[in-house]
Amino acid sequence: MFYSTLMKPSRFQVVAFALSLALLLGLYGFASYQQSEKLYKHAVTVTFKSGTSDTQIGVVDQSFKGLAKLKMVRSYEWGVVDDAKDPAHVKHVYVFTFGDKKDLPLYGASPEHQAHMKVGADYIEAVSAVQYFQQ
Repeated sequence: MFYSTLMKPSRFQVVAFALSLALLLGLYGFASYQQSEKLYKHAVTVTFKSGTSDTQIGVVDQSFKGLAKLKMVRSYEWGVVDDAKDPAHVKHVYVFTFGDKKDLPLYGASPEHQAHMKVGADYIEAVSAVQYFQQ
């Protein structure tokens, strides 16, 4: 008797509710995935020899920029190091972002990276690299 006094939801209302619930759960899952994903960074600092010209440095910069086109690279940025302790040397830093730590060995073994490592070797005094997970 009590059931007969309540309004029974229409088929449309049931479907709309189910779709809304599915959408909300999907969005929640996507947001959780995005927050839990930690990107892997590879930062390279290059110290150029004293007397290296802007043109020679530009060749190295362009070579690094070309590596950003590799499919495993998610993003790329670079800049000039502001080092007041060593103003005689020009230093550039190049940062590559990967979706996974496993992408770095693939990047390093690529023919493009192998060729890149020879670019500007006569102008480079030192190279250092560090890898880390973005927090």
